[in-house]
This record gives sequence, C-alpha cells and structure tokens, in this order.
Amino acid sequence: MLTDPAKHRWMMVTGAPRSGTSYFGDILALDPKVNSIIEPFNPDAGMPDVTQRYMYGVSPGTMSELDRGTLEKLYKYDFKLKTVHSSRDKLAEKVFKTVLFGGNELALLKARFNRGAEYSLIKDPIAVFLVEPLYRMRELDCFFLVRHPLSFVGSLKRLGWNFKVHPLSRNRDLCAMYLPELVDVDPDTLSWTEHAAYIWLAIGRQLEHLKQAEIPIIPVFHEEISADPVAHYRRIYDHLGLEWTPKVSSRITETSTASGKAGAQSGVVHDFFRDASYIFDHSVAQLDPEQIDTIARITKPILDTWYSSADSASLSDYGRDLHMSNIRASG
Repeated sequence: MLTDPAKHRWMMVTGAPRSGTSYFGDILALDPKVNSIIEPFNPDAGMPDVTQRYMYGVSPGTMSELDRGTLEKLYKYDFKLKTVHSSRDKLAEKVFKTVLFGGNELALLKARFNRGAEYSLIKDPIAVFLVEPLYRMRELDCFFLVRHPLSFVGSLKRLGWNFKVHPLSRNRDLCAMYLPELVDVDPDTLSWTEHAAYIWLAIGRQLEHLKQAEIPIIPVFHEEISADPVAHYRRIYDHLGLEWTPKVSSRITETSTASGKAGAQSGVVHDFFRDASYIFDHSVAQLDPEQIDTIARITKPILDTWYSSADSASLSDYGRDLHMSNIRASG
C-alpha cells in the first residue's frame, strides 16, 4: 500500500442486488481519491476465507474468530481476491487472469498503488448483513440501496437469474431475525418468485433493523435517484467531500438519460446507458399477474411502509423521510 488505510474515510455501498450498487459505486469512484474494493464478501469472487453467501453478524464480539479476522483484514487491505473466469473470456484473457489478475483483483491492485487515495469504498450487496459489525469496528458512510420489489424481481427474471433463499434460511440466527416465516419451512417447496420475494423482504428488514440500532445508514431509493440523478449525486459528492467536476456530471447525464431507452441490451447484466426514469415500468412488465400478486403478498410488511402502493414506484411519506436521510444537504 502506498497510503495508510487507517487514515482513509471508509464508505460502503450495499443493499439488494440489482438495485444499482455497481453503478452507484462507479460514480463515486470517478473521483481518483476513491479506492474501490469490489465484492470482497462474494464467495465466488471475494476473499478466500469467505465460503458462505450472506455472512451475518451483529457485533464483532459475537462473531467467530475467523469471521472477525476476515473483517479486520479488509480494513487493513490484508487480503487477496479469488480468480474468476467468464464463459465469454477469450484465451488471452483466461491466461492473463490465471497468471496475473482475475476478477476484481486488478481494481484491488490499482487501489494498493493509488498514491492519492483518501477514501476506501466497499461495493458489495452480498455484505448487506455485515453492515452492523463493519460499522462497529470502524465508522463508515454506508449507502443502502433500495429498489421496489416488483422491479427487483422483474430484473432477475429478465436476466434469468434464479436467486435461492437457502443461504438465508440455513443460517438459523439470520432466518429467525429476518425471515421468521421460513423457520420451519422447507425452502425447496417455494416457487422461484417466492425465493426472490423473501430475499427482498429480508434485506428490507435489515435496513429497518439498522435504523432501529441507530446505525447512520443512508437509504437511497432507486426510483428516487433515477428521477433526478445529477442532483442526487451532487448532494452525495458534497456530503462526502468528493470533487464534483463537469466530467462527473456529464458521465451521469450520458448514462442515465439515454433518449427513453429503458431496456438493457439482450443478455447484458449491467447496461449503464439507459433512461433510469423508465426502468421501473420496464422491469414490472417482465412479470405476470400471479407473480405480481405473490411478490406483493410476501413483501407487504415492508412494501406497504415504504411505497404508496404495491404497484407504484412513488414513496410513502415514511419512504420519503427515509430516502437520503443521514446525509447533509448541499450547501
């Protein structure tokens, strides 16, 4: 390391998958003072010590020595990342990743050699149930991204992703805390839609738990930030003390107002050149009426609190108060 991580201002971007965590983190990292640490708690691409999806902890003192040590290594940059190959990799890319750097390792290498680094940013939706111990070990700015459950599940359906609730239900403490409905339920009996809806519900309950535990997270609703992205990111940059430049503003405009184009390219996971304000309707259109009813029924305890109605991206009064709370206003 060419800078001391102990002197960095640490940030975290987490929340539900497909809620814009990758884009959000990329926008913050446009400031060269920001180091990006990408998905260190992803068992497929993260630190070798991480073997389970959705690690869980409330306080560092109650975690196992191994898990607590993994969190400590993160804050010291004392870790490596797993090599990940894609089916789209060409031979040269496979050799490069195997011999030198694979997956997110190149970003980590750049972070180590960034002489101007003043910030460290953890980008990891899979670390959503580690926010509390990470914060209690070292205060950080945690941005918790939220997306309407219909839009979330519709996005998964577009990609053909089959998210399973097993990693949550098999952890008895986590399941009892966030999904008591499934404590005595065999997850293999659930439909594809139910699996996805319960994952969203558990993550939503985590946000509410963190709020009650007085962890100063910053909830960011996907639909709200999509309606006026430049103003939102300008406010976030000001809050963090990052340098707002014409380049940052132009990048946001170019990638979030693409002439009404809401649909992503076929088979593309991250298409940042879309009109963000239309993504909700496009995602919900992927679902049939039965799936919509199932998602609304399961997520109702949180959905009815945050949104004005089950089929609307408009926030309730409570949701509007929650959005971007714990962040200083511009100026």
